[in-house]
Amino acid sequence: MFASEVKQFMPRSHLILSLMKFFFVLVLCGLPLTSVAQKMVIGTSQSFRQTQGRPYEYADSVWVDSSRLTLFYRHERMVDSTDRTMRWSLIRMRIGEGFAQQTDMHIYLGNRRLCAMVRNQDMLPLDCIGRFGDNNPPYWADMILDRRKREMKITCCNFYSSAGPLTYREDMPELTWDLLDGTEEVCGYECHMAQTSFRGRIWKAWYSTELPIDLGPWKLSGLPGLILKATDRQGAYSFVCTEILSNPEPIYEYIPRSANVVSRKDYLRYEKLYHKDPQYVIAEGEEIFVLRNDLQGLTEFDEFWEIPYNPIELE
Repeated sequence: MFASEVKQFMPRSHLILSLMKFFFVLVLCGLPLTSVAQKMVIGTSQSFRQTQGRPYEYADSVWVDSSRLTLFYRHERMVDSTDRTMRWSLIRMRIGEGFAQQTDMHIYLGNRRLCAMVRNQDMLPLDCIGRFGDNNPPYWADMILDRRKREMKITCCNFYSSAGPLTYREDMPELTWDLLDGTEEVCGYECHMAQTSFRGRIWKAWYSTELPIDLGPWKLSGLPGLILKATDRQGAYSFVCTEILSNPEPIYEYIPRSANVVSRKDYLRYEKLYHKDPQYVIAEGEEIFVLRNDLQGLTEFDEFWEIPYNPIELE
């Protein structure tokens, strides 16, 4: 299934070309030193200032629905509000009668490459993944919505390579929107404006009544038309639809191997802890040994470091 699915959105010639640079921001491995197990972290000055969700292995995929529409959104996020460093990835949203699914394609293809490596199969070229983003957002890899139950399952990458992803469930949020004057064309559709406050951020959205579906990117929904563009007031997060397809596509639920089931609040606490004290999270109770790989080669890095924290959910 995985190989055929990639061909649906990528020309065959590009399978042997570039897609995107797939890399680890921090390289983690367990090293036995003397009689005490230690973990080694190798990074650069830049990598200690950012984070990237780790790829994870799929155990299986289960067909749940067929799509009526498939949309692609360019998602941009500000990883450091001090220097306003931006990262991006491409989000695929498939909407069916019973289910809607959003998948970060950068993470998905990295996961597929990992699966192939583990199973000793042909892998996508590393440079292939770059066409779909330049960084894995840790807070969301895949979201599947049961439209009838109004329940969402969110899968998030973990922050270190030895653990599987984190998953949690929540009811589909009920947002209160203020409809605004003004229109804008997005992806060939005339869109109206609306604004809402959601989990600590003020969001402005552009929705099209020509597509009468009350959904949108990420957890934004509840307008009388599909949301094709959304930005938060600070300019830290945005979603802009770049393509809409109407041919039916299968919607699969991707089943991770060794997923960690948590609550939304537990996940947010974990996300914050990793940014505020990444050494503690990586160490997992063991001693940690950190090296910095710079122009002078490998040098010991014994400084305490934090990773800039600018979460999409502020409360």
